[in-house]
Amino acid sequence: MACCAAVIRLVYGNRIDALAGALAERLDAREAEGVSPLEPVDLVVPNRHLQRYLEIELARHRGFSANLRFHRLDSFVTRWLHQETGQPLLGRGALLRGLLAIFGDAEALAARELEPVRRYLGDERGPASGARRAQLALRMARLFEAYAYGRPELVAAWERGEAALADTPLGETERWEQALYRAVRGREQAAPLPQVLRQLARGEGGNPRLPSELHVFGLSYVARVFQWAYGLLGRRLGLHLYVPNPCREFWEDLRTPTEGGDDELAAPQIAGNEALPEPPLLAWWGRPGREHVRLTSELTEGAFVDAFREPLATEGTLLHALQRDVLERRPPPEEPHLPADGSLRALACSGVRRELETVAEHIWQAVREDPTLRFNEIAVFVPPDGRSAYLPQLSAIFEAAGQLPHHVVDLPLASASAMVDAASLLLRLPRSPFRRTDVLALLTHPCLAVPGSDEVDRSAWPRLIDRLGAFHVRSELPAGYADEGLLDWDQAVRRLVLGAFMEGERAGEERALEIEGARHRPEDAARDHGGPALSLLLHTLAEEVRVGRQEQRPLRAWAAHFRELFGALLQPVDDTQERELRRCMAAVDRLTELDATGEPVDHSLAAELALDALGRLGGARGEYLAEGVVVGALAPMRAIPFRRVFVLGLGEGRFPSAERRDPLDLRQVGRKLGDVTPAERDKYVFLEALLAARDQVVLSWVGRDPTSGERVAPSSVVQQLVDRVARSYVAEGALVEEMPLRRHEVEGSVSESARVERAAAQAGDAMRAALGRPVSAEELLDLAQQDPALGSRLQLWPVPQSGDDEAGAALPIGLATLRRFLESPAQGWARAVIGLIEPEDQRSLYAEEEPLRAEALHRASMLRDVFTEALPDAFDPGEYHHRVRELQERGRWPLGPLARAGERVDRAALGGWDRLRRSAFESAQASRHRFGQGGTHGDADQVHPPLELTVDLGGRSQRVHLVGRTEVLVDGGRASLVLVAKDPPSGVELARERLHYGLRGFVDHLVLRAAGLGGGPHRTLVAYAGPTGSQDASLRFGDPGPDQARAILQMWIADLLGSAHAYFLPSEAVFADPRGWRTMTPESLARAIEVSRRRGGRWHFGPIPKERLGGLPAPAAEEAKAMVDRRFAPYFGLAGLSG
Repeated sequence: MACCAAVIRLVYGNRIDALAGALAERLDAREAEGVSPLEPVDLVVPNRHLQRYLEIELARHRGFSANLRFHRLDSFVTRWLHQETGQPLLGRGALLRGLLAIFGDAEALAARELEPVRRYLGDERGPASGARRAQLALRMARLFEAYAYGRPELVAAWERGEAALADTPLGETERWEQALYRAVRGREQAAPLPQVLRQLARGEGGNPRLPSELHVFGLSYVARVFQWAYGLLGRRLGLHLYVPNPCREFWEDLRTPTEGGDDELAAPQIAGNEALPEPPLLAWWGRPGREHVRLTSELTEGAFVDAFREPLATEGTLLHALQRDVLERRPPPEEPHLPADGSLRALACSGVRRELETVAEHIWQAVREDPTLRFNEIAVFVPPDGRSAYLPQLSAIFEAAGQLPHHVVDLPLASASAMVDAASLLLRLPRSPFRRTDVLALLTHPCLAVPGSDEVDRSAWPRLIDRLGAFHVRSELPAGYADEGLLDWDQAVRRLVLGAFMEGERAGEERALEIEGARHRPEDAARDHGGPALSLLLHTLAEEVRVGRQEQRPLRAWAAHFRELFGALLQPVDDTQERELRRCMAAVDRLTELDATGEPVDHSLAAELALDALGRLGGARGEYLAEGVVVGALAPMRAIPFRRVFVLGLGEGRFPSAERRDPLDLRQVGRKLGDVTPAERDKYVFLEALLAARDQVVLSWVGRDPTSGERVAPSSVVQQLVDRVARSYVAEGALVEEMPLRRHEVEGSVSESARVERAAAQAGDAMRAALGRPVSAEELLDLAQQDPALGSRLQLWPVPQSGDDEAGAALPIGLATLRRFLESPAQGWARAVIGLIEPEDQRSLYAEEEPLRAEALHRASMLRDVFTEALPDAFDPGEYHHRVRELQERGRWPLGPLARAGERVDRAALGGWDRLRRSAFESAQASRHRFGQGGTHGDADQVHPPLELTVDLGGRSQRVHLVGRTEVLVDGGRASLVLVAKDPPSGVELARERLHYGLRGFVDHLVLRAAGLGGGPHRTLVAYAGPTGSQDASLRFGDPGPDQARAILQMWIADLLGSAHAYFLPSEAVFADPRGWRTMTPESLARAIEVSRRRGGRWHFGPIPKERLGGLPAPAAEEAKAMVDRRFAPYFGLAGLSG
């Protein structure tokens, strides 16, 4: 079509590069008309990435790119209107300032119309009220600004004092919103944007300094009020609009399914292969662009310059066919006719990590297959709701995948910046409970400045704070608790300071010091743990909490306070973080602009405003055509023609954004032309990205629920696209691909770890196929030792070799590990052979409160120590109180009435044990034997060399050293004392537990006899004692003699080391029938194993997590029975239970 008249020149194009070409032609024509090339060119672009793309494209077309002056539309219009009218605009900042002033003015809030606002804010003053005032002010400022942009007629009615929605369901809401808006207008001298535009339309403006031409480039849609601004600007300068338009044909009459009254997702799914009358992608997702084209065309009465071009995708591909049909407004084909050629792929992955690994693999594969493909021609787009799930893992996974070059661009700074995260934690701290998790989040943050030294080991601080038993602010402790000098952060600081002043070696006395009526035990934090630094930080943070909870200051004073706080406690580690810290300080400085009255306000109000300012900081990292794969949000760069585009996180409910109705948003009364909801925005952005890609679009999502493992459907837009492609385009081949569950299942993986895992899997598969049976780890290790290259490729753990040289050194195995193998084979094997250690129980490190009762493990251990250390005498109550105090100082024991109630139960257990001991033995002299010098915990009365044994591992001899401590021995070493701090069970349950606890004394018996110690029968005194009773559940074992004892131990160790034990066979199943192993059948054992799996038990204690261990298969019934016969026959036999 011919170009429009000279006022507004409208250019439509389906490709952003074609629009850039049209702009270059206009600039060339401008110079041909006599305009100096030195005169600046003013351009409006939506973001800095499109700005950079345009600079590069103009340089490519014209040979240079200079004198370009870029603007954003809202800031350009604001400056122009202010210059022409001299009147400031009522923007978000002025609205927010006025709202805050009103919410702090009791007289203003007393207006009858504002009663709902007054009721919501409440009469009290405090942190909650301050936060509500800030949150409501921010929310209403956004809404009032949105009304000015998209509902100018509503704002005009309010300006006249009229109600526009009185007869609608939102009439009451409009009543108080209008009153609030007019109150703001009474305080602020600024005028709303629609009013200023109307004044200019009436000819009331001046003579602004405007350029001769303005080029608006790449805006897919704008609010209605900016369409008005276009019309007014067209009267004052040469306005050139370069508008992306996906369809070259007239499509303003096309209606979406929702406009037709049908369900949007279901309507296009026509049965069979009936052709749709319109391109479905435009019908489903094109509404924002269609309405923008309609409104823009009205400015030029339909005249425009045609810059439409053929799609960039390779002709003949599926992607090209989709792009072409949209461009030409063609209905979809009646019959599928294309193969699934890879130009459009949909990948369902098992989790976020697998999704990122899959994308990395696909990128490397694409670069290998196409030498012309550069990394910066590839984009990975992350959905808005997926930043927290994807960004923390992305860089690590891309680095592991062959160090894939990439850079993250233009995401909100808060989602990608550790510095903004640390600043936000500081702002939230006074409103937090100031519990352990709140404090540790800051203390362990990499951006927190550590006083005095950068070499402090902060990873030890959680454990150090755990030892200090700090949970609460002192002022919030219940009455009486603060007097005990426990639980609060003040006592933690005092103990650290005392520990820092205590020099030299410990004298062995753990005496507490009394300060201000409370006793404090010095905490000797090692130098590398930074005790003084920690104490100073805790004091500083506690003071910040006090200031935030107790003081009121004007907003400008809070701004200065926040800036000083950031400067004192935040430490940048590089230039990037230095710039981010400066941006954080500048953001909180802007609070001064909101201080209209200078009245003191709560910290919570100021912090809420500061957090909003930090959240609105845009990302400034990376740019288009920088080195590496571009990782960013979808919206800012969707129109840039990347060759390959990956869109992540397209799961059901994740994308597009949900249509959440805001009960305060008056726009929901009736939709207006040009309105764009969040869901419509996301769908149109998705369409633009699909149409802009040149070679390939890959869509991916997490296709499995992480908890249940059930399938998860893709996003509605993906489902619509896949269904339509299957119906109308692809004749053969599936578009949706299920990605392998494990990375080593991917052929040609670039990940080193994946290659190692794949080699191990292939070796195992080959051996299983050759042998026709499962392969043990030992066999695989033997093969690796014969083939060093295989061993290196598999990265197998080292296994000691037999022989006299150093390589054949004895393998140490702990007594507890051997016993654990009998109780739970997989746990013992994981600890002894694989070398796994039991995961540290970190629950106490991040506990929010002191315990209401002592954990069973802490209580049992403490009571056993108190009892056994007093032997042969009765337990000492003073020692009990001393141990309790130590545990209370660490936050591991209740206080007050709960502690006193627990003491009565504990004294009953201690007294019961003492009575059982006196009745069972004439001599209560206690002793403990330890084999080996190291690797064990606790003291021993007699220390012996390790017990050396040689075991046969399938024809190969292996020396083993048994090390560790026995249980407490009494009766001259002829009995093991096993103390159980609970009431004795009854019946079958007592018999089962007796067998379980008896195993401890049996291992002691064998080790002592194998070492040539003791002699004769041995007894395990299983002593139950609780509040209501006590019972001796002893087991007596016959004397196996030294040789048989060594043989039994060698058999167990050969079993442990000779094969893999990745199966479920807990001792609870073995002891299910306390009559003995002879009564057990393979079938009854199999049933008992499954019962144990369901009920749980002690089998989960160890390095393998309970969920993983409980999911292991049980051995075949006959094989399980053979294992039990071999391992437990000596136990039952010597206990006289062989039946």
